[in-house]
Amino acid sequence: MIKKIVLSKYHINKPLKKKSDLTKIANLIIQIFPEYYNCFKSSKFQLKKIIEKLFFKKNFEFQKIYTMKLGNELVGVATVINSKNLKIAKTLGFLKMVEHLGINKINKAKINNLRKSFTEINSSSPYLTRFGINTKFRGINDFSSKLMKYILDNEKKKLIAHVSKNNKRALKFYLKNKFKVINKKNIFYLIEFK
Repeated sequence: MIKKIVLSKYHINKPLKKKSDLTKIANLIIQIFPEYYNCFKSSKFQLKKIIEKLFFKKNFEFQKIYTMKLGNELVGVATVINSKNLKIAKTLGFLKMVEHLGINKINKAKINNLRKSFTEINSSSPYLTRFGINTKFRGINDFSSKLMKYILDNEKKKLIAHVSKNNKRALKFYLKNKFKVINKKNIFYLIEFK
């Protein structure tokens, strides 16, 4: 039997209901963004529990969640917020981690380096806070481009994001999908699709 690709969008008025799906998404977010979650000296289990509590909460970075599934397997995930809420969403997410883990579980130097590396955003476009494909599906059937096209269609062809200048694979992907680098000042480039 051929497995079907299912693309979905969830938000506060249409949240995920199955606990197992929330857990899969939280696990995948941790897998594809180790540079951020490694700043927290904690188990993946603890991080997953905190992330699940932030899904669909106002002013947090998981307001809209896009998923791609192949049968029952989660292939990819992306999260989007309004770019005007980026600073508050990142700050509140960090404070929620501190609240649950305690300040002694935070690598302050790593967090400070991340904070300094982002450029300011002067846009009202939707902001892509997370985008990633499960490692076992990377490079297969162009899943990443299919998920990106679905997001762009839903966000009315407007989207901005940051991408590490050292992440050549990601930069190549975004450029292939018609994003343009609009600011190269820091280690994270600001990119935009218009």
